[in-house]
Amino acid sequence: MEHNNPGTPQMSSEFPSHTTTTTHSQSTTYENSSHFEKEQSLMRWEQDLKLRENALSSQQNTMAAHDPNAPHVVVPGPHATHARPANFPSAYPIMRLNLEEDIAIREYRQIVKFGIFVFLWESAALIYNWVVSIGTIIYSAVDNFFLALFYMIVGVPCLYFLTRKLYRASCVPERARKSYAYLFALIGVIAFNVMFFIGFKRSGMNGLIWVISLFHNKHNAVGAMATISLFMWFVGFFLVCALFIMYLRLNNIKRQRGEINNAGFREYIKTR
Repeated sequence: MEHNNPGTPQMSSEFPSHTTTTTHSQSTTYENSSHFEKEQSLMRWEQDLKLRENALSSQQNTMAAHDPNAPHVVVPGPHATHARPANFPSAYPIMRLNLEEDIAIREYRQIVKFGIFVFLWESAALIYNWVVSIGTIIYSAVDNFFLALFYMIVGVPCLYFLTRKLYRASCVPERARKSYAYLFALIGVIAFNVMFFIGFKRSGMNGLIWVISLFHNKHNAVGAMATISLFMWFVGFFLVCALFIMYLRLNNIKRQRGEINNAGFREYIKTR
């Protein structure tokens, strides 16, 4: 009869050592990390290729318009995408508006679309604020009318240029200076929404205080118009706040994943 001696390799085969399990776990973790890094690298490479392809197509069209026999085209990097020709409106192009070609990352395209909606809402609020001020002329509030007109004339172009800044920042999200400059400008828009919502009397801002005063003095018709203006500023405040949070959050997520390479918001503040 054969006898198995204790301490032989048979015991170790029945009870695998902890070292083998640990080594296998570390190997699996390393492979997962390697796959994630390769995936992020491929995504950045794909984005860069799209930007270069769009820039090449734009430059070829421009050169073909001037010289159909142009022999050579230099492909610019992503930083040259702002030189693309205007295409909107089609009858008389004065600006560039092509989200699919200019903005390679889908999430930024969605934010730009939301930003355009916010621009339209805020512009409508400024125009309607001026319309309400026309009604206040009846009650000798002429200064309120001219201040509201001033806010409309200055505010709408400022909102337009702010939306263009969002458009350009989304084209090259890796440039922290463009992104965070836009975010700081949004803080100013939020502050103005609060001021217009409060609506001091004869300030050109037809908000809460002005509404209370109108109804208190039995000017119900103009008070009802001012109430609509109050509602528009109330909604506008939350729209701008949502746009600020969405853009800041997306920037931080993309930066942490390694899809864009820029400094965080706190690091950017420290460098100013």
